[in-house]
Amino acid sequence: MGQGTAACQTAEQPCPPGPTAMLKDRSGTHRAVPSQLLQFEERIFGMTLTQLLLSLAAGVLLLALTGGMPFVPRLWVAGVSLSGIMLLLHGRVGGVSLVCWLYLLGRFWWLPKQARFRPPSAGAVHHLWPRVDPAASQHWVPAGELRGSIARSGTRGSDGRITALTCWAILELRSSSMLRLLPQHEQEQLLSRCQRFLDGLSFPVKLLWIVEPLDPARDPALEAQQQALDQLDAWPQLQHLQRESLQEQLHQHAHCSQIRHLAVVSVSSHEVARSRQEDQDSSQLQHVFALLTPRRPRPVAEVEVERALRIRLATVKSGLEALDLQVRLLDARAFLSTFASCLAPGTSVPSFEVELGPHRQESRAHAGRWMKRLRGLHGQLLSYASPRPQATLDPGLPLAEVLAPSAVEVSAHALSVSVGDHAQQRRYLRTYEVRGLPAELSYGWLEGLTSLGIPLIVTLHCQPLPSRIMLRRLEVQRTRLESQRLADRKALRLTRADVELEATQLRALIEALASKTLTFHSIQLLLAVHASTLERLEERTRYLLAHLRDQQVRVRALAYRHDLGWHACLPAPMTHTLPVAISQEGTTLPSDVVATCLSWSNGRVGTPSGAYLGTSRQGPQGAAVALPVYLNPWDDTKRLPNPHIVICGESGMGKSWLAKTLILGLLCTHTADVVVLDRDGDYDAIHAALGGASQRINLAGHCPINPLELPYGPGDVDLADPVDLVAEHIEQHLLSGLALLYGEALSRAQEAALTHAARLAYAERGLHMDAIRRDPQVLLQEPPTFSAFLEVLRTVPTASEVQREMLVERFDQVAYLFTEHMTLTLTPLTIFAIGKLDKRWYPFMNYVIHNFVQRYRAVHGGGRYLAYIVEEASYLLEHPESRRYLEAGARGFRKLGIAQITISQHPADFLEAGQVVLANSSTWFLLGMQRQAAQRLQLPEELERLLAEARPGRVVFRCGRELAPLDVVTYRHSPLLQALLTTDPRDRQRLARVGRAQLSGSL
Repeated sequence: MGQGTAACQTAEQPCPPGPTAMLKDRSGTHRAVPSQLLQFEERIFGMTLTQLLLSLAAGVLLLALTGGMPFVPRLWVAGVSLSGIMLLLHGRVGGVSLVCWLYLLGRFWWLPKQARFRPPSAGAVHHLWPRVDPAASQHWVPAGELRGSIARSGTRGSDGRITALTCWAILELRSSSMLRLLPQHEQEQLLSRCQRFLDGLSFPVKLLWIVEPLDPARDPALEAQQQALDQLDAWPQLQHLQRESLQEQLHQHAHCSQIRHLAVVSVSSHEVARSRQEDQDSSQLQHVFALLTPRRPRPVAEVEVERALRIRLATVKSGLEALDLQVRLLDARAFLSTFASCLAPGTSVPSFEVELGPHRQESRAHAGRWMKRLRGLHGQLLSYASPRPQATLDPGLPLAEVLAPSAVEVSAHALSVSVGDHAQQRRYLRTYEVRGLPAELSYGWLEGLTSLGIPLIVTLHCQPLPSRIMLRRLEVQRTRLESQRLADRKALRLTRADVELEATQLRALIEALASKTLTFHSIQLLLAVHASTLERLEERTRYLLAHLRDQQVRVRALAYRHDLGWHACLPAPMTHTLPVAISQEGTTLPSDVVATCLSWSNGRVGTPSGAYLGTSRQGPQGAAVALPVYLNPWDDTKRLPNPHIVICGESGMGKSWLAKTLILGLLCTHTADVVVLDRDGDYDAIHAALGGASQRINLAGHCPINPLELPYGPGDVDLADPVDLVAEHIEQHLLSGLALLYGEALSRAQEAALTHAARLAYAERGLHMDAIRRDPQVLLQEPPTFSAFLEVLRTVPTASEVQREMLVERFDQVAYLFTEHMTLTLTPLTIFAIGKLDKRWYPFMNYVIHNFVQRYRAVHGGGRYLAYIVEEASYLLEHPESRRYLEAGARGFRKLGIAQITISQHPADFLEAGQVVLANSSTWFLLGMQRQAAQRLQLPEELERLLAEARPGRVVFRCGRELAPLDVVTYRHSPLLQALLTTDPRDRQRLARVGRAQLSGSL
């Protein structure tokens, strides 16, 4: 522990504490303003005015007390005493004055070093002697009660009325983009908007950034996947694969973290009374009369305080939503969970669910009441009677009893918190105060701290200062500097360069403040790092301090004050005495500097549920926050514009592994059925492992799909619409498909003959528009077969018999592909293999499957979503008609509940020919590619460099507006899934035997 304290003091020594301000010049770069400009206390002979007056008062007092002594003893006593007083006033220990250090030492000696939880039934125990263990709820948990989303804390007078009341609420913030991945101009725009948000504040706001380990038991994505196991009883193979995937996810979640952003808004009765006095427009005579005839002010009602809090909440919420943030007011349970996670960071907090007991009728006092039980942070059950029969938290719930930890121990250089029924979870915590910022700051520099991968709580308390007072102080500073410059000019002395610079920058500050484009804030920035052991705490402390030194951020350990730092990091209002107890010197910064601290990127991309894809790392490699990534194209919580997906990258970068990971995730979570157009046989292993849950159709031998199916259902019929659906299908789709099957462009005479034959063939089955309008259920009848269509084609009149013979002869050659009775029902996985098919037939098979999935969705409805995977789209994009069907699917499949997943291993060609497909896809997976191809996507420089490095398994992931790097899951702990996902022949031979043995053993 001593080494950690020494390291902290070493980090502080080279840089004396003092605030730093920044100004932007015309080029947009941030330049430093000397800290002396914002130190408004006048210095005389190197001392502040307060120190000088205290020294003079001490000297006068000593002379008065020693007035009756002889001269020599008097001089000796006064000199020794005055030297001691000067040492106390001017000496510094650990960044604070010696007298303050002695005060902290005395306070720490009197502070209760250990506190234990005592249930309410034990009664309150008060001890004056600090060695006796007090109750933790009395000393370390803020007193108050919770009423819905609002917490209240107050004191009552002798008459029972509330004399001082404070109310506060917690807002949770979430951003949809990573700040460091935004272009520079967007970062500058966002910085300006953050500054405007700060300029509009007239009350204090407390912001918290919480980095904590991810709790698998509370992760909604894992909960959804656990629930999917029960839905897979009909498919035991998929159920076994889902268990394998869950085991891998649990291993990955052990190394993952989550970042939460909170804003605490509070109001007190004193602030309401002060604002009431400021609103009263009174003259100077009225002020004098009020001083001569003092009256007791009218007490502030509780309703006024709550009304003021709601107004502040609405102001902060609207201001944050203007920054493209999702803002949510925490309800009672979320409030307790969030408060507990800050009170005992890094522990498993209870769910705070209420257990409803029996109806109480034993006594008259409890008649008509229900007993409720609630497990607190200490691990014990608390019981209370409630008039409400619902299993919800009642208003007036005391925070101290619910949130009290099991034990709290305080030492000079750390603090430990224990929770649980037997205090089985223990965390050590150490806090630091930021005392100086570097000469230049970039927007969102706090992301460098929250993305380090260590459990951390960053607290920023922001108090806006009145502009008129700050303007007056700056004018005094400016007058002093100008007087010094004039004095130097009269005495023919050279003015120091720093004085000239301070005068110039001070003038810019005054102009910005006078024009109301800048405000000043008194801030306090605290860092709390915690760990499960003291050794791990020391290690994390050294790493954090090393990073802060690299960023030139000056910090100071709160030695003997870690309990105050711990309280300051709670989502509760900062009291008026607490900041003074932590820091004697306030840090005053302009709003544009404070805005550089505001970043709310939580780094988690994707959707809250769906297929598990891997982890996204935010921060430096090797020590970054790892966040799990899930994807559900039809997620209800996070709605994407369309469900289509594009996977693009060069060969060998892991496209097939990623696609199969996504497909198995959609199947195992019971999200959608999957149809695959497979060219290289990559899905044969999955087909063999799934058994009856999969079917594989080799389109080179036969095609069980009728190319004459109408892609409509009864729901597509609009009686008010005069459009002929049959004629439209023949003209827009069937002729194009027959042209692909014919292999050449059709002439007008051939198109007329085929159109006539198709209309006759449909009419023989009763599929004409008159019958459809009479009964739309006619569309459910079987369409004419391909052989029936050929029989009609042989009889229809044509302009030339040669043309008829050419059409019939060409279609007769491929008639063997289409059997008489062609019925196909989709299983969870349907694979259409086209590997042995000639390349020229790819466009036609794409048309057939495209037509089939439309028909299937129209007939069977939207009970289940469908994912349509097109392997290697570059071959299909070469043909104009096939490209048209890919583009039509990207545009129209969304309405049918179909997600088109397009895969290509030729990025340069696909980015040019597949622009429509790419533009209509909300989700992109970009793997390694040449820099020339990556530049077309206009990605941030960091992601463009990642694509150029071309590392297998490293993906640039875009989901909606979010962009992030993604490490695809490798399934190191599941040889079975590795055997199913890999396409490397060597890995297949090594893992196939293990995979078959595991699958057969599980079944």
